[in-house]
Amino acid sequence: MVDHCKTVVENPQFQFRGAEFSYGDQYSSGKVNQTNLTRWKTVTINHHISTVVDQLSNALDSP
Repeated sequence: MVDHCKTVVENPQFQFRGAEFSYGDQYSSGKVNQTNLTRWKTVTINHHISTVVDQLSNALDSP
């Protein structure tokens, strides 16, 4: 997972929104050497929920 996160953070193709976007992004962009799979599940779910809320918020702001 650490290598996967590094790829997502560094590759412009993934359009990483920055560590300040969500707790999950902050965790993914940090220097994480090891962690358990439960933590990664929390991190990825947090990122996806934050993305959906952001998309819904932007959709409601559009005329």
